[in-house]
Amino acid sequence: MLTDINKRMKQIEARKEADKIIQAIDNGQDSDWIRNALRVLRKIGPGLGILTTCDLWNSLEGLGIVAPNEPRAMAAVITKAKQFGWIKSTDMWRTSSRKVNHGRPVRVWRWQP
Repeated sequence: MLTDINKRMKQIEARKEADKIIQAIDNGQDSDWIRNALRVLRKIGPGLGILTTCDLWNSLEGLGIVAPNEPRAMAAVITKAKQFGWIKSTDMWRTSSRKVNHGRPVRVWRWQP
């Protein structure tokens, strides 16, 4: 039982730290990139229905939008999209199509009409 509590406390602390990083990115040098990524997500989301961050990265690259200084800026995009009610997480994962991710699994998101 104590182990479960310790594990949960570590998860909470990690989430708090991630939230701090996302806030700093959102307010910092990548804020323009985040706004552009949200615009692109708003365009592609309804057509895709379900999507991953790889889909968004690929669309951004296809439009010639230069990657952010901090790649974790994508977390800010996803967090904002969830807050806006645009997307909802699913219990599905896909293998990333991006070489920089070396085949790691990425969450599948469902666009909310």
